[in-house]
Amino acid sequence: ITGYTLVLIDGRRQGIGGEVGPNGFNEISNSFLPPISSIERIEVIKGPMSTLYGSEALGGVVNIITKKVSDKWETSVSLDALLNENKDWGNTYGASIYSSGPLMNDKLGLTLRFREFYRQQSNVEFTNGSGQRVPGDQAQSPTKANNFNIGTRISYLANDYNTFIFDIDFSRNHYDNKKGQLGTITKPGDKGSLIGGYTDIMEVDKFVTYLSHEGVYENFSITSGLQYNRVSNNGREVVGQATQPFLGENRDIVAEDIILDTKSVIPLGQNHILSVGGEYRLEKMQDKIANPTNFDQYLLAIFAEDEYSIKDNLRFTFGARYNHHEIFGNNVSPRAYLVYNPTDELTLKGGVSTGFRTPYANRLINGAYNYSGQGRFPIYGNPDLKEETSLNYEIAAIYNNDLFYVSATGFLTNFKDKISTQRYDKNNMIPGIGTCNADRCFRAINHGKVEYKGVELGAGISPLDNLNVNFAYTYLDSEVKEAQDKSVIGKPEQDSLKHNIMLKTEYSFYNKITPWIKGEWQIDRYMGDTNINREYYKDIFLASMGVRYDINKQWSINAAIYNLFNKSFTDGWESYQNSGTTTWVNTYNRIEEGRRIYISINGSF
Repeated sequence: ITGYTLVLIDGRRQGIGGEVGPNGFNEISNSFLPPISSIERIEVIKGPMSTLYGSEALGGVVNIITKKVSDKWETSVSLDALLNENKDWGNTYGASIYSSGPLMNDKLGLTLRFREFYRQQSNVEFTNGSGQRVPGDQAQSPTKANNFNIGTRISYLANDYNTFIFDIDFSRNHYDNKKGQLGTITKPGDKGSLIGGYTDIMEVDKFVTYLSHEGVYENFSITSGLQYNRVSNNGREVVGQATQPFLGENRDIVAEDIILDTKSVIPLGQNHILSVGGEYRLEKMQDKIANPTNFDQYLLAIFAEDEYSIKDNLRFTFGARYNHHEIFGNNVSPRAYLVYNPTDELTLKGGVSTGFRTPYANRLINGAYNYSGQGRFPIYGNPDLKEETSLNYEIAAIYNNDLFYVSATGFLTNFKDKISTQRYDKNNMIPGIGTCNADRCFRAINHGKVEYKGVELGAGISPLDNLNVNFAYTYLDSEVKEAQDKSVIGKPEQDSLKHNIMLKTEYSFYNKITPWIKGEWQIDRYMGDTNINREYYKDIFLASMGVRYDINKQWSINAAIYNLFNKSFTDGWESYQNSGTTTWVNTYNRIEEGRRIYISINGSF
């Protein structure tokens, strides 16, 4: 489910409990990632995983596992650039360094990491339906950005059984908004009001630190930790009516999480592996545009899961998580999964899992918590909001041998009480608020029910030792079952993609030069825009090719050409008349650069 995936680094949450990036910027709290050279592997778990991970894991989990502290000093460096053929798009440049090694024999280890990213200003123009070239605005023309991440980790091996880890990380994302590329800079409106709400720069800072203990003993293992996350957004100002408190001041958007958790894995006899644990999470947020300006909520949880080996080739996993939320009370998220291996090559599996996610605390107030339309239209909270929940069924078959693999997965997900907004026109009555005094107003609501069902297919073949061909296909059929807006019932969910196809081939020459080519198709993404009578966005096909060259054991070069056929996303506009005003709509669901060249130089010592 798009937007409902929990991102972890070494099992630690990277998202924040507060809404620090309103108006489409909230995913920025997940954009602070470590240097690629520090990553050992990435684990992806599809489907609801709230049993083990709690709220936010409603659509799955991505866990980025970084390298352990080395027993000898190792350093990796990388320089990269993305160069656009069309000079209207700004180029991007990056650099990173990762170093790890011992400080005191085998007892104390240190890791250092740093990443820098710079993007030039873009000046993209678009062709509208009349053939005119018009400047892009906001997300259509990426703005200048300068982002960095720096962190360190100290690992202390107290003895053969106990390890203590202290990690601290700071990131800053700096965006230029001098020309309103991200949003309209604050300016006077009618009757003493202010609209816009953006400053000339947007600067988002993130600070994460944790202390953890890992114990591996004869009969069980345990991992416990105390984590503190803080994200601040310094690029927004208070707008609204003249009576709005703090009008014209910085919104001082700050979110803080304190997380205390523990998990133990206990083998029980020959056939059971029990995982038990608990979590306490306190979420705080401040935003001066809301009243009250400060909110907080806590969550207590305990969970247990058992992997039962019925036979050597048959395993049954079942468990549940009990949550007590300060506002939403009690919730139980169970999960059950069966894995059967009739042969060494064939795996059959299937199960049922559940998920839930609570609303941001600021959306529960009985007043305005944000403004849309560049500061003109208030968005009101709703104290009666419910938590979002899902129930997922999955069945899969995987065959894998030395020559090829094939996989097929069928899934059905029932999604309930999705949080959305309802529109109210001027002078309409808003429940619990009163009359809408703006041209339009919005209020947070629970959307209703959506059903997702589909199939995922995967295949790969290695007919030669150095040749790999991989294929992936996803079919998704979504349908809105219940909704406040009756006109969308029976239709696909907005922006849902029906067909997604990927084909990639690579061949390695002498284990030194590895060229590859890749094609991606996106077909039938639902648009549902009745103004231009278009049901689906335009289909997209993108091709790319590249090569990796291992110069020696220390140095390698990666090069690639993305959007090989220079597909344009700037000429797909259609228009309609809205109260005598011509409104243009992009019939592609996203804006992407044309043909561009990527190159990176990587060294390891």
